[in-house]
Amino acid sequence: MEIAEISEFDWEQAADLAVSCFINDLYFQKMIPEEQERKSELKKNFLDAVSYCGAEDGAYGIRENGCLIAFVLFFDYDRLNKSNPRQMSRFFGYEASGRSRFQLTHPSTMSDRKFIQLKAEECGVRTTYLLSLGVDEAHRRAGLATRLVQFVRESSPNHSLLSDISNPESLGIYKKLGFRIDRISGDYYLVKGSPLTESFGSGNAEKLYLAVPNEETLSTVFGEKQIPHRAAEIQGFRIEKNSAVYSFIKKPSERCRAVIAQVTREQLFSYQKYICLANNTEESRTEGDTDYFIYYRTHPYDGPVLYNGLLKEMLPARQSEWSIVPDVYVSFPIEYRDLSVLENAGQGKYDKTMAQLLDLLDFRTHFESGVPKQNDSPKNSGSFKERIRRYYLGKIKIVVTCETTPDTYLTGGGEIGCPAYVDLILSVDRQSSCGVVSVVSLSCPFLLSHFLDSVVRNQFTVKTDNENTENFYAYLERGYQVLKRGTPKAFVTIPNRRGQIKNNELASLLFMETIYQQGENMGRGHRPGRCGNRRERAWNGAV
Repeated sequence: MEIAEISEFDWEQAADLAVSCFINDLYFQKMIPEEQERKSELKKNFLDAVSYCGAEDGAYGIRENGCLIAFVLFFDYDRLNKSNPRQMSRFFGYEASGRSRFQLTHPSTMSDRKFIQLKAEECGVRTTYLLSLGVDEAHRRAGLATRLVQFVRESSPNHSLLSDISNPESLGIYKKLGFRIDRISGDYYLVKGSPLTESFGSGNAEKLYLAVPNEETLSTVFGEKQIPHRAAEIQGFRIEKNSAVYSFIKKPSERCRAVIAQVTREQLFSYQKYICLANNTEESRTEGDTDYFIYYRTHPYDGPVLYNGLLKEMLPARQSEWSIVPDVYVSFPIEYRDLSVLENAGQGKYDKTMAQLLDLLDFRTHFESGVPKQNDSPKNSGSFKERIRRYYLGKIKIVVTCETTPDTYLTGGGEIGCPAYVDLILSVDRQSSCGVVSVVSLSCPFLLSHFLDSVVRNQFTVKTDNENTENFYAYLERGYQVLKRGTPKAFVTIPNRRGQIKNNELASLLFMETIYQQGENMGRGHRPGRCGNRRERAWNGAV
């Protein structure tokens, strides 16, 4: 009997099975003593839960002779918490009146502060929450529940697995799998399984391993270079091809044939650039004694990647610049008109990498404001950290163009390369109507100097859904009622060694100016004398 996704057509059947499993659960009996009312509430709430988890690829089950006999519901806790507060409230919260209401998780009443505290401490960015697990009575004690719990863990091996349990008889499953068990009160428990695979970075490792969809992708990205690789069967993914690129798609119950290649750090970054990292999520996995990275598509994009005619024409003279694969953060001050517009704009937007970045920014804000987070007091609502709010506004598709000249003023410069997505973060002060917009491009898929130059000359361009172009600052004002109020600044991390970047190239980047290959003298000393020599020494020592 295989574990398979519960399709939309079977959501009601799964809800009925859940009701039969939990109708006599002591927790639900305590909440609603009358059986018919309890059955009705359970059906309504489980159907809602199956619908949400199913839409998020978190509803799986086991069938026998076509009949569902076991099910599991789970979700990414951080994603739900940050992108869908209404659904979060339905699973964990209160009615708008403040009264505790019927819910599928442990009740968050005042007497259950220990549960709330533990849940807050344990649920980080990488947490899968097991909402519900049930097996038809006639098929219990056959290991099906254990299989489903292990399946959930293996579907996101970098995640902790967390759940609250109101049936003490089921604790044996979690003990057997090495979960930590915390008793909350009475027969209520919080259980936590550690990640099966710890996340790892590229660091300074000499050998890195990367999963790619096939050998065709290897040759497309790395050309004629001989990349050591081997075929592999990878659980939890399938491979799809759009008009331009093969991509991994996360599907916990599926397997695919892929390639695991040994690459250098520079080659790993080149692959990130090729797939446009903003459209993908990184996961680290282990096969035998090999730790490898896999990138799976989480943002749809059905268009060409990286190259167009103009970029190909420019690259022979710009190979040094193209070899740079930086992370770029462009920020500029803004004034906002309506905070509710920004709050609504952030609803439903989520990206795992950006969620981690936002958590780090919040951590920094809390500790730089002078009071450790765990000692916060809600009484001082005027403190700096209480005033700051950050919103992830999602992804926008941008294009980088040639510098506008008097000859091209009316028509605009030609597009250099293909459009690509970047992430948009807004940090605001709730009391002053001021804030900062940050554009984040990790493993930036553009010629870096042209990307930066387009920002400072106000030619940063958004490609809209109907393929029209719009100035980025006009786009912010139209869509978010946000006005640019200052000069942009760029923070760029370049993984190359200092000696790999010429002085004039570094100087151009520091001034956010286009690197010209002919006649460019920026960063060089020309005239004899102290000023010229000092300038040359300064650029020679720049990093």
